[in-house]
Amino acid sequence: MIAVLTVLSCYTVMASEKPLKVYILAGQSNMQGSAHFRTFKAIGDDPKTSALLNVILDQNGAPVVCDNAWITYFTQQNERDTVLQGKIKVGYGFDHERIGPEYAFGIYMDKAHDEPVLIIKTAWGGKSLAVDFRPPSAGPYVPSLKEKDDGNVPAKDVVGHYYREMIRDVRATLINAESIGKIVPGYDPEQGYELAGFVWFQGWNDMCNRHHLEQYTENMIHFISDVRKEFNKPDLPFIVGILGVYGIDPDSRKFDKSLPVSDFRKAQFAAVEQYDQKVSEPYRGNVIAVDSGPYYELVW
Repeated sequence: MIAVLTVLSCYTVMASEKPLKVYILAGQSNMQGSAHFRTFKAIGDDPKTSALLNVILDQNGAPVVCDNAWITYFTQQNERDTVLQGKIKVGYGFDHERIGPEYAFGIYMDKAHDEPVLIIKTAWGGKSLAVDFRPPSAGPYVPSLKEKDDGNVPAKDVVGHYYREMIRDVRATLINAESIGKIVPGYDPEQGYELAGFVWFQGWNDMCNRHHLEQYTENMIHFISDVRKEFNKPDLPFIVGILGVYGIDPDSRKFDKSLPVSDFRKAQFAAVEQYDQKVSEPYRGNVIAVDSGPYYELVW
């Protein structure tokens, strides 16, 4: 949650237009969110973060419920496809008492815009970019020798499945005024909507697989380009959340030293750094990376 506040400090624009502002949030368990609302008050124990309590808690000390920011959340709970909808509040994480990045994001977007805000969140735990979210322009998945030897080659229909689900869910939400109005009361079709940004927070499954890690940078570049093309929005602001597990010095940890956390973060940063060098002119700009590593210790 704290990392998301930093993201917003990097990119928050006061709105002057009237269309509904739509933001897409996507990823795996990081985006789903496991922060319990009971942990909020602990933010006040550190002078560096205590001011956030005035943002996420109301005058009665209860978690804030947004006035004009709404969400539709596509995920799986108890192994069942689930869609949750309503005002931004606690309850759009792993369960009804938890939050993901949508909470702080929604609060700040609600403050930043005069018009209503809609967040479309698509997140499923345990999903890789190399296989599950594989973007079309990355081409067919090429299995490793180990996968071939073990007979563990992903089926063709599995490759890219969650990328396609993400796109389908966004399109289904925005298909017409009626579908939007079911989520955002009083939606005005004459004003329409504006796709205003995309936030990606994912990485564990690729980090745990060297074969996936080695292609992550290229896959992320393809992912950003494909998402922008899918929605005909070449300049769509795009934020890549850098995986923050194990804090600012993960290689010093005594546990899980076999996980290449530093290497994976470099692959994520490289995608953002190289994006503008690899894509055509209309798709350059408005892509940033935000490192959540410095905030890991604060939340644990």
